[in-house]
Amino acid sequence: MDIAHRQEQSGEEEPLHTEKEDTSRIKGHLNRVSELAEQFASELSFYRPEEWRKWGKLIGLWHDVGKYSREFQCYIRSKIQGRYNHSTAGALHAVHQFPVSGDLMAYAIAGHHGGMPNGTDLFGERMKEDIPEWEKYVPKSVLNAGCEKLFPLVRFSSQEEMHRSLGFSLAMQVRMLFSCLVDADFLATEAFMNPVRSKERACWPENILERMRAVLEEYLSNKEQEARTVQEISGNISDLRARIHKRCLEQGEKLPRGVYRLDVPTGGGKTLSSLSFALKHACTRHLNRVIYVIPYTSIIDQTAEEFRKVFTDLSAELGEECVLTHHSGLAPELDSDTIRLMSENWDAPLIVTTGVQLFESLFSNKPSRCRKVHRCGNAVLVFDEAQTLPSGLLSPCLEAMKCMNRDYGSTLVLCTATQPSFERNDDFPIGWKQEDVQSLLGETLERELKTNMRRVKVVRLPEHLSCSELVTHYGAAKERSSVLMIVNTTRHAQELYKSMRAVADDDSLYHLSARMVPKHRTLVLDDVRERLKEGKRVVLIATRVVEAGVDLSFPVVYRAQAGLDSLAQAAGRCNRHGEFSEGGTVYSFESADFPIPSRLKDMEAASTATRDVWKKGCDVFDDKVISSFFQLYYDNRKIQTNTWDECRVSSKCKVNMNSLNGFRTIQFKDLAEQFHMIPPGQREVVLVFGDEQEYILKELKKLESLPEFSRYPNRELRRKIAQYTIQVYDNEYNIMRQKGIMESYAEGSVEVVTDMKNVYDMNIGFLPMADYDSLHCN
Repeated sequence: MDIAHRQEQSGEEEPLHTEKEDTSRIKGHLNRVSELAEQFASELSFYRPEEWRKWGKLIGLWHDVGKYSREFQCYIRSKIQGRYNHSTAGALHAVHQFPVSGDLMAYAIAGHHGGMPNGTDLFGERMKEDIPEWEKYVPKSVLNAGCEKLFPLVRFSSQEEMHRSLGFSLAMQVRMLFSCLVDADFLATEAFMNPVRSKERACWPENILERMRAVLEEYLSNKEQEARTVQEISGNISDLRARIHKRCLEQGEKLPRGVYRLDVPTGGGKTLSSLSFALKHACTRHLNRVIYVIPYTSIIDQTAEEFRKVFTDLSAELGEECVLTHHSGLAPELDSDTIRLMSENWDAPLIVTTGVQLFESLFSNKPSRCRKVHRCGNAVLVFDEAQTLPSGLLSPCLEAMKCMNRDYGSTLVLCTATQPSFERNDDFPIGWKQEDVQSLLGETLERELKTNMRRVKVVRLPEHLSCSELVTHYGAAKERSSVLMIVNTTRHAQELYKSMRAVADDDSLYHLSARMVPKHRTLVLDDVRERLKEGKRVVLIATRVVEAGVDLSFPVVYRAQAGLDSLAQAAGRCNRHGEFSEGGTVYSFESADFPIPSRLKDMEAASTATRDVWKKGCDVFDDKVISSFFQLYYDNRKIQTNTWDECRVSSKCKVNMNSLNGFRTIQFKDLAEQFHMIPPGQREVVLVFGDEQEYILKELKKLESLPEFSRYPNRELRRKIAQYTIQVYDNEYNIMRQKGIMESYAEGSVEVVTDMKNVYDMNIGFLPMADYDSLHCN
C-alpha cells in the first residue's frame, strides 16, 4: 500500500480508517485534498465559480503525486527525520498538461510545503533537476484528470486596466489557489494525524450570518432606545447615530457588490453601523463572511470585544465564538508542522484582524500565512480608518483591494472620519475612478453630519512647546479641567508624563501607550472612564493608541502636530457626545524637544502637509481642505517611495502576454521577504504582572511536558497571554536575554520576561533600555 503520511502518534503505518475513508493511501489523500480545494475554490469568487472549481480540483489532485515514487515510499516508511522533495513532480505534470495555465498551477503545487518560489528559480533551476521516477506508479485516473482547457480567471473593464494590473492579478490568482490547496492539505492531514482536533473545528449553520444580523439589529435597537430614554448623550447626536445606522442597514439590502465609503465623524457610531451594513449586505448578496480590518493591534481587542458583547448569547447557543480575532499575536511564522497546523484559517463568519495581518498574508508565499487568504474572496471587507494605509505601500495595498472586488466579488467599505483622497487622477493614477466608489450615506446626510456633529473648536498654538512649556500652558488655564494630551512617540509621552506631575495629582494623572501591555491599557482606560463619569479630573498623556476606537470624551485635548487625519481623530476624543455645553477645545502644537523622528517618514510627510494647510488659514476639517491635505501628503511621498511602492511589487509581478513562458517571471519569494507593513526588527515578549503571572507560567510549563505536537497554547491560554504581550526592539530583546530574565515556551513562540524589576513600570509601561529607539510611536 502506498502511504502519504506517517502515523506519527501511534507509530503505525496503517491508519485507523475504513477503506472508504483511508487518507493514508496516496490516492485517498489526493482525492480528499482535491475535494476540499475544489470546494474552497468554488467559494472564492462570485464570478465563474465552476471554472474556479476545476482549478481547485486539479491542484489538489496533483499536489502530492511525487509521493508515488519508490524512493519516497522507502523514506516515509522509515523513521528517518527530514524533508523529501515530492512537490516538483506535480508542478511538472501541471506544466505538461497546460502549457500556459499550468505555469500558474506549478507555483502553488511546488510551494505547498516550503512556500511559493520565485519563477526564475522554479522554472530556471528546480524544474530541470533530476527527481525520482514517479509517473509510472500514478493511477491513470489521477494523471489524466485535466482534460479540459483552463484559462486565467482575471477580469478587467478596459485595456488600460489590464495592461496595468494583469501581472498583479495573475499573482493574486496563484496565491488564492495556493491558499485553497494548503488549507485543504492541512485539514486533510489534520484529520489523519489528529482526528480529535479535527472534530473540534467549528461547524457553522448555513444561516449564521442571518442570525448574527438579527442579533445585531436587536442590540442596536435597544441601545438607541436606551439613549433616547435616559438621555445619556445629546439628543441631536443620538438621533444622528440612529439615522446613520438606519441608512447603513437600508443600503446593505439595496446596493450591489462594490466599493463604498462610509464618512462618519468620530463619535458617530460608525463601527457598529458599518457592521450592520456588512451583515445585511452579506445576507442579501450571498457573501460568505465579514472581515473587519483595523489599523492598530492596540485597538483590535477592544473592537473585537465590542462585537463579542453583541453576540455573547448566540455564541453560547452555538458553542462556538462567532467573532475570530487574529493579528500578529502569538503565532510567529515558523516552518514546523506543529505551528502551521495550529494556524488559524479564518473559518468564521466574522473576523476582526489588522491591516498588517491581512496585507502581509495577501503578499506572503508561506503556507502558514496564505492558508486563510482564500477566505477573503466573496466576502465583505470593512477597512476601518482606511487613511492609515502606509504611503510607501499604498499602491500594492490599493491594487489588492481592487483585486478583491474585481476578481473575487468582495464588497469593500472604506470607513473613516477623514476620507482619504483615493480618487484616480493624472497625479494619482493608482486610485479608483470617481464613479467606482459610492457613498453609503449620500452627500446630503454627509453634509448634515459634518455640520451637526461639529463639537469642538481647533486652536493652533504658534510656538513650538517643550514638555515643561506644555505643562505651563495647561496650568495657566483658569480652570484645570480634565485634559487629554496626545503626542507622536512613546519617549515623548513618558517624558511629558514625568513633567506633568508638577501640576497633576498622582491619582488624576495617567499614561497610555503601546509600551504598556494590553491588560494594563485596559485597566487605565477603565479608571479614566470611571473618573470622567464621576466628574473627577483626569490628565491623560497618550500616544495615538487613544485615537481610534477608544470611547473617551474630554473638554480639552492637546495634539502634537502630525497629519490632519490625526488631528481629526484627536478631536473625536473631545466633547465626543456633545455633553459640554460650551463645546470642546482642541489645541494643535509642535514639539520643541521631541520632533518627529526622521525615520517616521509617513508621519513626517503628513506633518509637512498639515503645516502647508495651516498656512492657508482655512477650516482644517472642511472636506476640500481634507482632500487637499491628502493630495499634498501623497505627493510628498511619491518620489521617496517609488510611486507609493517601496518594495517594487509591480516589478516582481511583471508578466509577458506575448511569450509562451510569459508567466514564469513572478517573484513570489522575493516579494514576500520584502513586503512589510511594519519595519522588521521587533520581537513580541510577554510581561505578566498580578494574579495572572503564576497561572500563565504554570500552564506554559505544563505544556512543555507534553508531546511536541501538543505544546502550543490553546485558544483560551493564547488570549490570556496576548493581554500581556508587547513588541520590543531586537536590541532590547537581546539585553533581556543577556540578563537571563527571559524564558521560552511553545517551541520558542512564547517569550516570557520572568523578572519585571527595572523592566516594567506600572505607570508608564516598558522602560527605556540601552540604545532606546525613538521609533516607537504608538
